[in-house]
Amino acid sequence: MKKSAFIILVVTISIAAFFGCSRSQHNVGALPASWGTDSGDALSLRKDGTFSLTNLLPNKVVSKYSGTYTLVNSNHIKLTIETSKGRFSTTYQFSGSGGVLTIQDPDSKKIKTYHHAID
Repeated sequence: MKKSAFIILVVTISIAAFFGCSRSQHNVGALPASWGTDSGDALSLRKDGTFSLTNLLPNKVVSKYSGTYTLVNSNHIKLTIETSKGRFSTTYQFSGSGGVLTIQDPDSKKIKTYHHAID
């Protein structure tokens, strides 16, 4: 579960960085876009504040999550994931430049990089 939330955070942060979101621009209407990793993970952020995330796991299993996102400030995003086990919220720190978004998992400290996908 934590890996999925980390992936979602990375994508969301990338979008914010890509669009040069300032603190006064932190509304979900400024962030709709699609993001992907070199390993095939995909994240879609919608204008209504919802997202979908697809993770391709090493064993070729596909996991899918959906939920809502909120920008806390210029370098933190809160992802709320809804699963069959309930609702989980996690806040992640991110950084980005151009079409690249980098997110660090708060627990493992691993960094994941997403690229802006052309819709």
